[in-house]
Amino acid sequence: MNVMKYRSHSFLRLDDLRAGPYAALISAVQEVTPRNKWTPTAPAAPKLALIFPDGRALVLENRNLDILIDAYGSESDNWIGQAVQVFIETLPTAHGRGREVKRVIPAAPVAVSPFEDFPFPDTADVEDAQS
Repeated sequence: MNVMKYRSHSFLRLDDLRAGPYAALISAVQEVTPRNKWTPTAPAAPKLALIFPDGRALVLENRNLDILIDAYGSESDNWIGQAVQVFIETLPTAHGRGREVKRVIPAAPVAVSPFEDFPFPDTADVEDAQS
């Protein structure tokens, strides 16, 4: 049994992304029923949420869901272990002020080179050392 669904999550907020994008691997995909703060008495529709290793979660709205389906396919099991980046996107509104939303995109996992801390010597230095 996957016990991740019983872990409480803190949902990513716009304020969490103001300092810069949030990048992480997807550790689980769960169905959640988010509360609508504008109409709390209305029945809530279930949505999918990405769960990240640090316990944070991102509820997927339609556009973000479409982006992930295009990137990783329609089977959510294939999303586990994939790297994503979450950032703020400002959408135009009729009043011209713009509306901020959380946008998710696939991200390439960061690969660390085993030689990163050891710069290669110049060829001249190698030739001097051999003589």
